[in-house]
Amino acid sequence: IRTIADMVRGILTDLRNDYLPSTKVRFTIYCVDPDFLASWRSSKITNANFDSRNLRYKQQISSTIEELIAFNLSPAFKARDVSVEVVKYRMLPTFWAFRISNERAYFGAFTWNPVTEDFEGPENACFKIEKSEPSYRYLEQYLDNRATFFRLASTIEYGK
Repeated sequence: IRTIADMVRGILTDLRNDYLPSTKVRFTIYCVDPDFLASWRSSKITNANFDSRNLRYKQQISSTIEELIAFNLSPAFKARDVSVEVVKYRMLPTFWAFRISNERAYFGAFTWNPVTEDFEGPENACFKIEKSEPSYRYLEQYLDNRATFFRLASTIEYGK
């Protein structure tokens, strides 16, 4: 999510400097709920720093979400009807993706590293697919399905 915040921050700068003529743009960002992440436990985890690391992740993610939502208050976003929505889902991450104007998508997987007992994402391969490619519609359907499920997963209650 920090990478996404960097991108949106760059867009805000470009809007402020009139480098982008964009209007009526909505960024919907799906990310793991920081409270869910901090509450995740397993008796199989042996890393003594696991809980404290997840608390740091919680703080980082929460801070980034606050920054992303605050972009909505910027005069540049307001003047051009640009907004950011953050959907926090309550499940562990499995993939990341950017879909741009329904013309192309960049995506990759989060994988579990059993040595560090952590998820890896940026370290993994990144893939790009264009709308003109035959398999694009399958990825588009998958991403739409995941977005629908992530909205549902944002309401899941655990431990009740």
